[in-house]
Amino acid sequence: MTTLFLLSSTAQATVSGPAEIGVYVGKTDKNAPCELEISRVYREGAIESIFTLRLSAKVNGENFVLAVPPELKEESGEVLNSHKFVGLNPSTTGARALVVKFERDPKSKAYLDEYILLDHQPRSGRAVKSVATGCYGLKLRK
Repeated sequence: MTTLFLLSSTAQATVSGPAEIGVYVGKTDKNAPCELEISRVYREGAIESIFTLRLSAKVNGENFVLAVPPELKEESGEVLNSHKFVGLNPSTTGARALVVKFERDPKSKAYLDEYILLDHQPRSGRAVKSVATGCYGLKLRK
C-alpha cells in the first residue's frame, strides 16, 4: 500500500516596486512621529505592472489593501501611473481612505514619500466630519 502526501506551500516572491515590507516612519505637519506598516507586497495576476502591485498596509491600527489607480487622459488615450497607492475602507456613515505617494530618486529607484489618511463621515448623524492627517518624509526603519 502506498500513501501519497501532497504538500502545499505559499512562498512570497520578491516583488519589485516602490515599497518594501517593514515600518516606515515620518513626521506630521506638527512634527509628531507617525508610522506606516507594510506587511505584504504582492501582485494581483501574472502581469508585472505597477497597476497589478498591491500593498497590505496598516496606519493607526487600521488595515488597508492599496493599489495604484491609473491617471486617465481620455483626450490623448493615455493610461499613466498616478504615483500613489490608494486604499478605501467604506463604512455605513462614509469612508476612510489611505493615499500613499511615491517618488523617484535620480537613480530611478521609486520610494514611498508620504501618506495622507482621509476620514469622511457625512452620514454620521452629526455635522459632516472630514479629517485629513498627513505623514511626511517617510523612511524605512532599519
